[in-house]
Amino acid sequence: MQLLHRNADISQAGAQTQSSFSVAAPLIGAALVTGVSGGFLFAAILTLSTLFHFSGVWWYRMAQAHGHLQLYGWAGLFVLGVAFHFLPRLRGAPLQKPEYLKTLVPIFIGSLFLRAVGQTFLSGTNATVASFMVIFSAILEFAAITGFIYLFGISIVQGPQLSEKRAFASISILLAGNAIALEAAAIVNLAAVFQKDLYANGIYPYTFDQVNVTLGLLGFLVPMAIAMSAQSLPMYAGLNAFPRKMMLVLSVIYEMGLLLEIIGLFQGNISVQGWGYVCIGGSAITFIGVFMQMMMQRGKTPQKIANLAKDPVKLQANYRNQLSRQKQSYGPFVGLVASAYMWALAGAVMTIIIAAGLILQQTFWLPIDAARHSFTMGFIAMLIGGISARMLPGFSGGMLRSSKNITAMLIVGNLAAATRVIAVLLPVAYISSGFGYWVYAIMFGLAGPLGLTYALLLLINLWPAIFPNTKKLLPVRPA
Repeated sequence: MQLLHRNADISQAGAQTQSSFSVAAPLIGAALVTGVSGGFLFAAILTLSTLFHFSGVWWYRMAQAHGHLQLYGWAGLFVLGVAFHFLPRLRGAPLQKPEYLKTLVPIFIGSLFLRAVGQTFLSGTNATVASFMVIFSAILEFAAITGFIYLFGISIVQGPQLSEKRAFASISILLAGNAIALEAAAIVNLAAVFQKDLYANGIYPYTFDQVNVTLGLLGFLVPMAIAMSAQSLPMYAGLNAFPRKMMLVLSVIYEMGLLLEIIGLFQGNISVQGWGYVCIGGSAITFIGVFMQMMMQRGKTPQKIANLAKDPVKLQANYRNQLSRQKQSYGPFVGLVASAYMWALAGAVMTIIIAAGLILQQTFWLPIDAARHSFTMGFIAMLIGGISARMLPGFSGGMLRSSKNITAMLIVGNLAAATRVIAVLLPVAYISSGFGYWVYAIMFGLAGPLGLTYALLLLINLWPAIFPNTKKLLPVRPA
């Protein structure tokens, strides 16, 4: 079924000049280590401390540090690593100045470390040292992110006309929005460390924190996940291509919604925020609906391929055999992807409900935390687990530790997302009762350790594929 891989719109000639996967591998490896030793570890501490009634101002400082590590460290670094390898090939132009990553990656990791440690000790006897750590972390983060975007920019402009790369052109609006959102997030984070309120209790000012989270999640991670899965899923999961005109229209609506949301946050205008959420949630639901329809067609030969076949029956049989071999090698990675989009759908629906409350009654009908974790632990985490299990071995020539780990990730990941989201959706009146509180506390308390277990399984399973034994390499496709 080599014809399926032509959907990527990647030129063979251009692929010969591309950097090897070893250039992007350190970003992905650093992301996995950051998740286990930072973001997910903090999440486990936070949820377990709630279960055992141990909290204080430190809890809110760690919660903010946890969010930053997850958005920009674990998920952010992982997505950037895959993007540095995949997008230049999709564009038909090699990554320019790849050697710069050897400097930018340590700078970015250093900024995350300084932020996590600095904010944790921002008030108390070590406040002065911690203040310098937080400020320096923001400066380093701004420098690293600016460097990342610079490398993408000078690489993309080297490619052929966009009319010759229609697959890339269809996601160009989302990619441009991603770059702007990521740079804006770095600027907002830099501005936040010079706010006096930060040093009163070690908690970032509400507006700056909310804008930074929104830009990281809805401005960078979610649209990047949509853009890259729109191009990678047809190629690696054997699906029909995402309709390109629809992708462009939905991208414009999504980015308009993001702009309204950011304006509403800065102005404190809840109605504007609500209309932003309408655009974001509505376009996301449409995106997801199309993806789910594509997933339901898996197992059937894509129509464009079938039309070219001399023997459609034989082609269909070969296609099913290929899917069977994929399941043996990569486990139920399609189940992870399908779960990811179900959680994305849940997050998008909750976003619409939140939007209705903001517009009609100037209040939140649902906790925003539920929608955010549906997108993060549900959509982003599960999508990373599913797509990477299929893509990374092809990138590096390595192999997964075990396809059985994918089954474990499917179970643990869904449990982590479910306990985290459902816990905060429980009615306040129910939680106030003795039994209701313990239901909430146990569910919330288990969410963090389950998420950490998922991150560990992901790290263990992907490590041989990211840094393979050179004596056991598989053939690497040019894509």
